[in-house]
Amino acid sequence: MTTRLSDLFRAILRLRLKRCDRPSAKASLDPAESELQISRIIGKISGNELANSEPLHSRDLQLIAELIQIYNFIEFNLRRCIELFTHVGLIEKSEKTIPMAHLSRVALGAISRVEGGGPWESHLQEIELHRERRNDLAHWAARRIIGEDALLILTMNPAETKKRIAQPADHMHSAHGVMLLKDLEWLVQRLSQYDRMLAEATSLWHIRYTEG
Repeated sequence: MTTRLSDLFRAILRLRLKRCDRPSAKASLDPAESELQISRIIGKISGNELANSEPLHSRDLQLIAELIQIYNFIEFNLRRCIELFTHVGLIEKSEKTIPMAHLSRVALGAISRVEGGGPWESHLQEIELHRERRNDLAHWAARRIIGEDALLILTMNPAETKKRIAQPADHMHSAHGVMLLKDLEWLVQRLSQYDRMLAEATSLWHIRYTEG
């Protein structure tokens, strides 16, 4: 059995998308419209969440895998940047492994000072803004809500349930939420641009600073 979502948790779990320029994104996103759809779905399934869910469809699995892999490659290229800029002296060398959550901040310390690095402060801010969605889909269980283009995501992780609903998981309580597939698809389209841009920029910086 899952608990009824508090208003706070509903707000946390919805895609926290800032209004920004969306060049070449295939679809626009209307946060207000998404809020209305999520509220309607929550009202429809509240108290019977699992009974109103079914296994993920192939497209659902594809979107989830795409988002996770986008972040994996962003992390890979941020670490490439950090290694490169440490090698050339733009970042102070450290023997400690940099946690994933700090990669953007560390890399930006050098990227912001190199040619072509100017736009990356806002790009990396947006990447970090959406990281929690990646974490939800990488670590929480996901099901498709029957009759809706939406996912039900669930966790029994004690730390997550305490953070989300202010009480630990037990046989009667778990944390759960709703994610619209159209929002997830937009997010994949949006972040795939940054994944590609960062890979291209990293390769150019490698050529410039190791061969120049």
